[in-house]
Amino acid sequence: MEKQEIKKNLEAFVNAENELAIKEAKHLVQVFNALYLKEIEAFNNIDKTNKEDVEPIHPKEDELNREINQLIEAFNQNRKAQKEKAEKEIESNIKKKTQLLKEFEELIKTKENIGYLINGIKSIRERWSSVGNISRDKHNELQADFSKLNDEFNYNINIYKELKENDLKVNFSLKNKIIHELKELEAETKIKSIEENLKKIQLNWDSIGPTFKEHWEDLKNQYWELVHNHYDRIKNFYKEQKQKLNENLEQKKLLIEKAKLLVADLPNDHKTWEKLSIQLKELQETWKSIGPVPKKVNDKIWNTFREHFDNFYSAKKEFYNERNSAHKNHAEKKKILIEKIEQVVNSMEFDQGVKEIKKIQNQWKTIGHAGKYAEQKLWREFRSKCDAFFNKKDLEVKAQQEEFNQNLILKLEIIDKIKAIDPKQADAKELLINFRKEYALIGKSPKNKASETNGAFEKAVLGIHKKLSGSAQELQQLKDEFKIINIKDSYNPERTLQTEKDKIRKRINAVTKEVLNYENNLGFFSSTKGDNPLLKNVTSNIEKGKKEIEKLKNELKKLSI
Repeated sequence: MEKQEIKKNLEAFVNAENELAIKEAKHLVQVFNALYLKEIEAFNNIDKTNKEDVEPIHPKEDELNREINQLIEAFNQNRKAQKEKAEKEIESNIKKKTQLLKEFEELIKTKENIGYLINGIKSIRERWSSVGNISRDKHNELQADFSKLNDEFNYNINIYKELKENDLKVNFSLKNKIIHELKELEAETKIKSIEENLKKIQLNWDSIGPTFKEHWEDLKNQYWELVHNHYDRIKNFYKEQKQKLNENLEQKKLLIEKAKLLVADLPNDHKTWEKLSIQLKELQETWKSIGPVPKKVNDKIWNTFREHFDNFYSAKKEFYNERNSAHKNHAEKKKILIEKIEQVVNSMEFDQGVKEIKKIQNQWKTIGHAGKYAEQKLWREFRSKCDAFFNKKDLEVKAQQEEFNQNLILKLEIIDKIKAIDPKQADAKELLINFRKEYALIGKSPKNKASETNGAFEKAVLGIHKKLSGSAQELQQLKDEFKIINIKDSYNPERTLQTEKDKIRKRINAVTKEVLNYENNLGFFSSTKGDNPLLKNVTSNIEKGKKEIEKLKNELKKLSI
């Protein structure tokens, strides 16, 4: 049912007085409350689905909702006024019937003529029947008193003398009919219907005149036994109903306590918020499955229950607003990392790129979640950029490996050529020099073959050098060449070269300190003759140190490749 239709119907029923119209109005209120609760739940969860920039309106602030709530308030006020009016009418009706019983009692005691008595009882009966509804317990009491007086009137005066035999038979038949109706009423299951029919039957019974005296006791006993049975049914029903209402009240109080405990310590993470939302929704479903409670506490207990939910969903909305702000911040940071990855893919050397990508990946891990929808999209883009880098580098590595393999072939060919040099040839030394230069110009060979290949090269060169009776200086030159070749052919030439340079510089610094220390010690020999052994030793160590420093500097210079 649409809310406009609910509003239209409530406007028609807001001042309703008959029971059917009131029931329909109550039904409309229940339908609206259910819709209203769903709107609040949808509003409180809107942060997960709403992608619009317009701020949503809270259901409490919706104009149509306010108009309907005003109609409900007016309806409740009218119902309250009607109830107060009905209670006053019932009190007034009780006084009227009590007064009629006094009149009835005085009438029976009077010694007036029969005509006066008959007219009097007729008037009392008519006025008794015209009095409106009264409370159930008073109705039973007053009706019993009225019936007793009515019986006393019928049988303590000589009215039977003036009644015809046919009247007695008709009354006998009518009273039996009423007893039959009372028996049929036992099959009725609706209490309201039993109450209404029982009142009509009792009014009809009391409106029927006397019947045969010999049958009266039996009829009266049957009648009152059936009436009492029905009143017992009504009494037991309302007793059970009252007990059930109280049981429902206790169950709903327990649900309020559960809701209170659940929202007492609000979570600070999405997973727990979701879990708590499910638990509270289950509480709402349980609440709906429990029957009504006493009317006097119905609104109060519902408002108490709903207050916990209002507080919960208000806090939940605030949490997700803050969370969404954090998600946006995380998303921006991750977009920046994606841009950095793209720069690495397009610009960096492989080894340096791998380090940079690992660094960026670690930074990615430290950034929080970017939200349910953005996170997966950003992650897929980030991962694709990383994959693109490694795919690109895989192709480069394959091409590089092919180049290394070709270099290996060339180096092995040169080694074979060196081995084939005849030392007796006039140009043997020149050939060896040319092959050495050619070998040094070839790029890297495969990592697993570099050491073996360079070792074979050194062996071949040294073998020919020895046969050619090369000088010690040439031998040192060869060793320097071998060192440079091995550095260039290492996995990381720059690092290897830098390590070697650092090693030489460290040795230079160490030897320099030793020389300075020896030079400082010369002061102790200022008055000592030149042939002093200790002085000679210090002087010798200084010379050796300086030569070593010079040698190390030359090695460092050779490594400036």
